[in-house]
Amino acid sequence: MPEATFAAEVKIGGTGYRRLFDSQPGGNPGTDGIIVDLTPSNTLRFIGAGQNVGLSGTIPTGRYIDLVVTMNRNGVINTYVDGVRVGGGNATTDGITGCTARPLRFAADQDGGQRLTGAVDRMAILPKALTAAEVGTWRDIAF
Repeated sequence: MPEATFAAEVKIGGTGYRRLFDSQPGGNPGTDGIIVDLTPSNTLRFIGAGQNVGLSGTIPTGRYIDLVVTMNRNGVINTYVDGVRVGGGNATTDGITGCTARPLRFAADQDGGQRLTGAVDRMAILPKALTAAEVGTWRDIAF
């Protein structure tokens, strides 16, 4: 996929690495599938297309947030919390590669570890990068 949007209404708790979206096999260096997770310092990390990108911006924990991560065709990744851009980073223009037949997991890695402690109301993955104006309407677009 050359671009995508990962969105969730989520209440994040816990510590350490906490997986949000995962379709990579355990131990893969990022060449197959995608990982979006929260680091111990409550920033996001994007792993895909051979890239491991730490994203700027701290993600709030302990309350429900509207979290949206967009990956554009030009490699730019944007992170939004409650409709406001809080950070981002740059990946490759190769997009997300692989994604062979394996489960897409939310809140745990493929081996069932790196679990997210918290709660999820809803989540979606869209095959396009939403614009800043569309971020607040991701639920209408997805559902």
